Amino acid sequence: MIDLRNPTRSDGNNLLHLVNTYMDKYRIDNKNLSAKAKAEKYAKIISKTLINASNENFGQNQFFYDAAEGLLTAVILLVAEYLPPTEVDGKKVDCRHIISVFKLVQDLMVPGRGGADMQLSRSTVKRALHDLVRFGLIKKEARYRENGIHTSNRLILKGD
Repeated sequence: MIDLRNPTRSDGNNLLHLVNTYMDKYRIDNKNLSAKAKAEKYAKIISKTLINASNENFGQNQFFYDAAEGLLTAVILLVAEYLPPTEVDGKKVDCRHIISVFKLVQDLMVPGRGGADMQLSRSTVKRALHDLVRFGLIKKEARYRENGIHTSNRLILKGD
């Protein structure tokens, strides 16, 4: 049983277990695209299940549900790839779970803070965004002010 309102009362099942397993295989051998594809497949399944488990069509709002699934998939893959397990007292501790994903989404929604609260360096965030572009999950468009000065880039989630 998974209690999303009070995760400490859940039974210990890690929704990201298969995503993490295949992402670890990919991180060991980055030419193992099969493992990366399986991680992405399971991330999409988790996103679909959490956002729209009944597989309903929401008409004009369907775009927003699809965008939410895409965002959740991207964040799950970011957590799985860039938050490696650590060792504490000789034991492997894995912080890659759905709560980490939830916290990252919350942090990303706060204006102006980005990865600062997660103690991520600017270069780590830039590298992660570059990877999302490279894997085709997002598209980056340069934006310019009226006077021609470059401003922030627009990041667009890409659908299937």
